[in-house]
Parts: sequence; C-alpha cells; structure tokens
Amino acid sequence: MNSELGQEIRSVRWEESDYPACLRELPDRPAVLYVKGCWPLPAHEVMIGVVGARRASPYGLEAAQHVTSGLVRRGVVTISGLASGIDASAHRATLQERGWTVAVLGHGFGYQFPKENAPLFEEIERKGTLVTEFPFDTPPLAQHFPQRNRIISGLSRGVVVVEAGEHSGALITARCAAEQGRDVFVVPGTIFSPQSRGCHRLIKEGAKLVEKAEDILDEYGLVSTDPTPSREVGDGLSAPEQELMNHLSHVPLSIDELVELSGQSVNRLAEVLLALELKGRIQSVPGQRYVKRH
Repeated sequence: MNSELGQEIRSVRWEESDYPACLRELPDRPAVLYVKGCWPLPAHEVMIGVVGARRASPYGLEAAQHVTSGLVRRGVVTISGLASGIDASAHRATLQERGWTVAVLGHGFGYQFPKENAPLFEEIERKGTLVTEFPFDTPPLAQHFPQRNRIISGLSRGVVVVEAGEHSGALITARCAAEQGRDVFVVPGTIFSPQSRGCHRLIKEGAKLVEKAEDILDEYGLVSTDPTPSREVGDGLSAPEQELMNHLSHVPLSIDELVELSGQSVNRLAEVLLALELKGRIQSVPGQRYVKRH
C-alpha cells in the first residue's frame, strides 16, 4: 500500500511472525497493524510507554524530557501517542538522544493529527516507528484515542504517567496497563495543580512513584553500579571505526545519514562499515541501513 505522506505503509496481521508478541497475547489485540518506519520492533529491548496531559505545564514537559532522556540513554525504546504536550515531549526527547520511539496513532495514515505535530510525525516516520490499527482514511475521532491506548500499554513493559488530571486519557492508558499486567509508574506533581490529581490518585492506588529514570530502570535490572560500559567501543577498532560506532545505535541509519553525521566520504564509509560488520560490531538491516549489535 502506498502513502501520499511518505513511506510505503506495511500491513501486519496478528498471525504473521513480525507482529509484536506482546500484543498477540492480548484478548483484544488488533487484527492488523498498519506501520510506517522501522519494523519489526526490537524483540530484546525494554519498551516503556510515556503518557500524560495534552495541556502540560512547563514542569510536566521538563519532567517528561528528563525521565525519557534517562531511559533512552540506557537503550529503552519509548512509546507514546503523538498527542500534544507530554506525548510530544517524550517523542522529541527520544529523538534528541538518537533513540527509537514508537508513535501509536488514533487515526489512519491519511491524517496527521494534531497539525502542530506534523514535523514530528515526519521525523518519527524517518527515524522511528508509526503504527495504527485504523485504515488509511479513518479520521481522528474522539472515540478512537481511548481505543489506541491499549496498544500503547500493550507494547510496553511499563507505562509512565507524567501529569494527568482527574479525567485524563493517560489514566485510561494506566488502567489498560494494569489490566494487561504491565507496570505503572507515576511522576508526582505539585499538590496545587489540577494536572497532578490523576497522578496522585494512581500513586495512592499503588503505582510506583518515580523521580528519575533510574527508578524505572531498576525494575528491569538496567541500572549498572559500574560507571564504565561493560564493553568498550574502542577495543580493537581503528580511529575511523571508533568514530563511526559513536554515531550508531539500535536505531537504523542509512549511509547518507552516516555520511552527514561522521563527515566521512561515501567510499571511505563503505570500507569502515564492512570492517565493522566483519568484526561483528554492527549489522545491516533492510533498506541499506545499519545498527549497532548489542
């Protein structure tokens, strides 16, 4: 299927091997997913949902960026709904850290909603993943967004709520997460803000209070007491190979993107990429893109 908005759209039925296993186990799983961007999703990475208020306060936006950045630096894949406010802040923080972010849409690919997030939509299409259960011409109707929230939580090991009023859609996502057996984390807010009431209610009900990414990472054994990486990038690598490894992660990058990041010529870059592949440090993925091996 072709798209007027960029990349070709893939359809992935629940019986297919690249349909996410964490969604397949759900009784209300989508029968089909429509996907743009990087696919399939990484099977061995921790994926965390980050959701919250559309009309977020400066505190909420900063908190979402702070927590998300810390998660991405430890290799976490983030998931959100590409709404204004907290969702957009989480997606942007992930992209700024050169991480992998997944945006779950409440409409078909024939629409970009909200319009203010159109540039973010297009950046995620290039560098992350866009996914929806709705056919191409499905508009962004209000009833679709609570429905898509079960996909956000279903793809996630845990969901972080950053700012939520008493009737926030983020509370629906938190409820879906709890029903699906996922972890629920909450960033506390000020007692004087209505945007904190939903968050504080979740904490009273047993959600884990978090102040920093490490509070979440610790749940999955991703916090290291050793400040140095267990595998040094520079071991057995030439200077150009070390430099290129600094630009690579688990997010696929094309040769053109690597040329721009590294400043190396195409011919020289091809030689370095081949050397790194032979050393088992990177691997090529469909579309002539490259990722770091973990």
